[in-house]
Amino acid sequence: MIPAAGRLDRAAAAIIWRRRTPRTVATARLVGVLGDPAIAYPATIVACLLAPAGGRHSRHARLPPLAVLMLAAALRRIGCDLIARPRPPQPVRLVTVDGHSLPSRHTTLAVLAAGAVVRAAGTPAAGRLAVPAAVGAAVGTARVLLGAHWPGDVLAGLGVGLAGCWAADRAAGRRVRQQVQHRRSLASGRSGPCRVRALACRSRRAGSVSPVIESAWRVCRTLTPRHVRA
Repeated sequence: MIPAAGRLDRAAAAIIWRRRTPRTVATARLVGVLGDPAIAYPATIVACLLAPAGGRHSRHARLPPLAVLMLAAALRRIGCDLIARPRPPQPVRLVTVDGHSLPSRHTTLAVLAAGAVVRAAGTPAAGRLAVPAAVGAAVGTARVLLGAHWPGDVLAGLGVGLAGCWAADRAAGRRVRQQVQHRRSLASGRSGPCRVRALACRSRRAGSVSPVIESAWRVCRTLTPRHVRA
């Protein structure tokens, strides 16, 4: 880490540690639990299962948040081991920690879990990053106060988590748009079989059916599933 950034990080942590009181420590322990894997993973799974299912295409929006959470957690672990930043010194720790410090695991998981929950709740696009960022900042500050992380670890965890939320939102939205576009295409006759059928019908009404169109229509009707024909 850059020496100047490291000094600033330690100074910010010292300011937070000086603010410790029995009440703030107790509050930090409660808030920090939101980023615990035992809470974040079940919350994400439940949010994916309870996501609105108003139509067939909406089911495809349920998987990206959970997939992104698992991928981001794995990448965070790899990056954490590669960077290998030491934790704050033992005398200031009020909780048991495992592994290296950067980026903050609790912050990352809290942001991703909150992103899955707000998406399942139908939160508008503006809140799909703002709410997870606020949750992650609260959890990260709590972890710093408990001596588990440096402030820079929290900022890195926020970055990883928000990038994951953005990726999950984009992936879910893209799959939904693809499904909606496909259904509209079938309904409007822009897909292959439906377009051939429309051309054949127009030719019949005009009294002259092209042999090519008639043959194509018969092939498409044979290969197209029943529910698509209807």
